[in-house]
Amino acid sequence: MFLEPTPAFYEKKMDEEPKEERAFKFLFGYIEQYRKYFGQIVLDLLVDSLLQLILPFLTQSIVTIQRY
Repeated sequence: MFLEPTPAFYEKKMDEEPKEERAFKFLFGYIEQYRKYFGQIVLDLLVDSLLQLILPFLTQSIVTIQRY
């Protein structure tokens, strides 16, 4: 092998859990300043989902009306 681990690699305990608390705190702190934009994204996703749900029924009704 060309690469060998340093002694610091063997000193780290493998049974330690990673500190996810700090990572999430950093993430939420970063997202906090963009809260308004996330609200807009969620609202846009809901509106787009409703449009995707309605459009096939609207198309079917238009086709049905044109046949008669």
